[in-house]
Amino acid sequence: VLMKVNKTLNLPQLESVMNDFMHESHRLGLLEEMMTDVIDNATADTEEEEAEEAIVNQVLQCASANLSHRVRLFSNSCPTKMEKAAEESEN
Repeated sequence: VLMKVNKTLNLPQLESVMNDFMHESHRLGLLEEMMTDVIDNATADTEEEEAEEAIVNQVLQCASANLSHRVRLFSNSCPTKMEKAAEESEN
C-alpha cells in the first residue's frame, strides 16, 4: 500500500501546493490584521469626536451661563433710562 501511495504521490507538486498555501495563509492573516486596524481606527475616531464634541458643548454651556450671569448682574446694577429720567426729575 505504501509503495502504491509513493508512486501516485508527486512530492514536488505537493511541496509547491503547501508552500503556496502557507504564503496565502500568511497573506490573509496580514489582510485580516490590516482590516481590523482600519475598523478599530474608524470607530475610535468617532468615539473621540463624540468625546471632543461633549467637552466643547460643556465649555460652551459654562461660558454661556457665566455670560448670562454677568449680563444680569450688569443690568441690575445699571439704572435704566426710565430710572435715570425719574432721578433727574426728582433733582
